[in-house]
Amino acid sequence: MKSKYYRTKIDTEKLRKLHDRSNVRGFFRVIGHFAALSLTGLVFFKCAEIGWWMHVIAVLFVHGTIFSFLGYAGASHELSHNTVFKERCANNFFLQITSFLVWTNPVYFTRTHTVHHRNTLEHDVDIEVPTTKCIAIFKVLVTSVFDVARLFRTIKVQWANSRGIVTGPAADLFPPENTQLLNQLKTAARTILIGHFALAIIFILNGYWQMVFLVTLGGFIGNGLPNLLASAQHCGMKMDSGDYRESTRTVLLNPIFSFFYWNMNYHVEHHMYPGVPCYNLPHLRKLIASDLEPATNGILGILQAVREDRKARKQIGDCALQAN
Repeated sequence: MKSKYYRTKIDTEKLRKLHDRSNVRGFFRVIGHFAALSLTGLVFFKCAEIGWWMHVIAVLFVHGTIFSFLGYAGASHELSHNTVFKERCANNFFLQITSFLVWTNPVYFTRTHTVHHRNTLEHDVDIEVPTTKCIAIFKVLVTSVFDVARLFRTIKVQWANSRGIVTGPAADLFPPENTQLLNQLKTAARTILIGHFALAIIFILNGYWQMVFLVTLGGFIGNGLPNLLASAQHCGMKMDSGDYRESTRTVLLNPIFSFFYWNMNYHVEHHMYPGVPCYNLPHLRKLIASDLEPATNGILGILQAVREDRKARKQIGDCALQAN
């Protein structure tokens, strides 16, 4: 871990106010996200009932995209920081729900994400972001439909976790002697696997096949936009830097995308002050903007960064800027 990361200095009183957590604003985030999913789910049901199958596909894409933002490129990420609500129990309650819905083990993520913040883009240390190579646009397009590969990969990983097995670099974070941590990991994985398969069976037996797509498989549909935004957080940035302005990217998005992304597009600000709730990040940006690089502007700006990253790698070799 680097001895010190650069953070833009802020007046102590202003910083204290930025750290204030609001249950009202937290519930607004959660309720707003689930209300949108309820709306798209209802439209999906109606279109399927009428037989408007082209509309069914379009609505399912929108639903899946919003659903995917419940994961660690959105809701679950922020809830894992315990900053959305005042009470830790409220943050954890909704973290368990959102993590379950997107088939992601919160015990695993919390462990690796802590390392990511403490050792952002450090070679052989930052397990969460092992490479700064930008996501391929082809992958964005493919995962915008239905990410079959990730579904099977997720089942495989959760099956291993359910038996207390962690493979790869993250294995060191789950030592065999820490039985309490391994039991938590196993319980979370078993809950995900048993819970989703049970729900799928219940949905099918009761004639609600639509719910299999809306809930059981929701986190694997329309992943393209969340994947692109998640990659943009650090892709093409500088490894082994003690300055978040060099290792992390902020992207200015429209209010709708920012809402479902839980303001994680303000990523430089989030890394400088991870204790600031997501709904206060835009204000934090305004306070320290003069000390930051200009933000990437929208999806087109991200695509331009991806093209520049690809061009640079072709010039100096694809292995450049990679952590492993």
